[in-house]
Amino acid sequence: MQKENNHKGKKDINTNSKQWMNSFIYIIVYISIALAIAVCTKFIMKEEEPVSIANNSAEALVYEKKYDNAIAEYTILQEKEQWPSYEMEIAKIYSIQGDFIKSNDVLQSVYEKRNKIIDADGKEKHIEEDKKLLNDILFTSMINGDSEKALEYGEVFLEEYPDDKNIMNTMFMVYMLNNKVNNAKMILSTYPINEITSSDLTKLADMNALTNNYEKSLELLKEAWNMDNDNLEILNVLEQIYSNNKEYILTEVKKLSEENKDETIYKVWLAKLYSLDSKTLNEADKLISELEEKNIENLNISFIKADVYNELGKTKESKSILNGIYEEYKESYVGSYAKAINEYNLSEYESALNSCKESILLNRDYAANYSVMLPKIMDALKQNELEEPYLRIALEKEPYNYGLILKMADYYSSVLKDSNKALYYYEFASKINPKDADILYDMAIIKVNTQRIDEAVELLNKAIKIDSTKSQYYRALGSIYLTEEKNDSAIKAIREGYAKDKDDVLNLNNAGCYYIIVEKNVSRALTNLKAAYDGMDENTTDEQRKIITDNYNRVKAIEGNSNSALTLTDFKLFY
Repeated sequence: MQKENNHKGKKDINTNSKQWMNSFIYIIVYISIALAIAVCTKFIMKEEEPVSIANNSAEALVYEKKYDNAIAEYTILQEKEQWPSYEMEIAKIYSIQGDFIKSNDVLQSVYEKRNKIIDADGKEKHIEEDKKLLNDILFTSMINGDSEKALEYGEVFLEEYPDDKNIMNTMFMVYMLNNKVNNAKMILSTYPINEITSSDLTKLADMNALTNNYEKSLELLKEAWNMDNDNLEILNVLEQIYSNNKEYILTEVKKLSEENKDETIYKVWLAKLYSLDSKTLNEADKLISELEEKNIENLNISFIKADVYNELGKTKESKSILNGIYEEYKESYVGSYAKAINEYNLSEYESALNSCKESILLNRDYAANYSVMLPKIMDALKQNELEEPYLRIALEKEPYNYGLILKMADYYSSVLKDSNKALYYYEFASKINPKDADILYDMAIIKVNTQRIDEAVELLNKAIKIDSTKSQYYRALGSIYLTEEKNDSAIKAIREGYAKDKDDVLNLNNAGCYYIIVEKNVSRALTNLKAAYDGMDENTTDEQRKIITDNYNRVKAIEGNSNSALTLTDFKLFY
């Protein structure tokens, strides 16, 4: 019995050992699987490493808008170098900050150091870096508002490097700022044509448009297209000049398309222009279909198609096109640019930001990445306060880009709420194009917001003298007069605005406010406010919609009561 028990005990021990070993193995397997899953999940879901486009630690600080730290870092970097390139970057930072006195002082120091080095070494040793430095000095001096000093610098620099395209591009704007339009035109007529590229032709087209020579501008864009119809800058410039003179450009391109039915270019241009307005997206789609039927394809057409399809809700088709571009051009900035657009459309904003920066690393001269794509993505990421240095770089690359100057003014006004910088850039733009009444209107609104009412009225009256057809100028005047209790002038301006545009819901809102506040006429107020309420459409912003609705409901609540105690403080006006 004892032997049997011993044997049984051994058997039990062996059985338990096996069970324990099996359990141990299972545990190890489970842990291994769990670890594998965790590692894979972490690998799949990990955040992408952010791509940097900075050339050094100081530049990285600029992109973070840590300007004082960047200045300190550039100072350290400059101590190790003789050529004053890092000191030049310090002058740029002061300029971005709006400290033009310090910026100009540093510019003078940079120029003096450059001259000493050139005198000692000779120019031949430093030609390429010298061209860049002189253009940086010229651009920064111009943007600092010292147009006379910029003119002085520029004419000296042009003597030294008469064929340098970058200096010529910047000098064109310096002449425009100094109201020397004929000199600016001379720059265009003497532009070096040896080894001219499609990109050069688009720049010339943009500059010709600024001198109001739109016919020549379109001719140059056609030359650029014939040279390289994959050049993305062509349609960028077309969009730019269209934004300056929509009616003329659209009419002219339609006319060219009718007169040259066999030429693809004008159909593509029309498709691009139609794609810029939600009301004409279907027209763009029809033109795209016509091009597809003829098997006509290039990069520009592909980007238009992707944009139109995305706007029409054909996201699958849009994604397919952009993926195709990426696969074909993944070694080029174009591929990463297409990838960034695709990721943006899919709301993958962090990935889009990285792809856009990868595109910049592959081509630092494609300004639209800095001025359009990056700001769009950063807006979506709620990082719009960091856009400032990128917009500035874009303007350095395209100093003749009038739309970009206005974009910077709008950025300072609406995003950074910096009225002084906003006014500075609006005034800068106004010197280039003094007949742009919309700039005066934008400046007037800033003056209203900063309580400079008399100046606002003066600007609006100037705008009306330039262009008396736009209702918003009268609307803004009416609001100012109503706020200032100049009621006769207020209703006169409101009625003038109504005569220009009977469907202006913002002006109808103001009319309703006038009738309830001044005349205590509930019925008439309600008629105008209801018209404003009923007239709201897809172009009415959420804020405008709320104001109109609140004003309408407030008056509707007292319908039938002729003894209204409502005052101006109970309502909101539009300017």
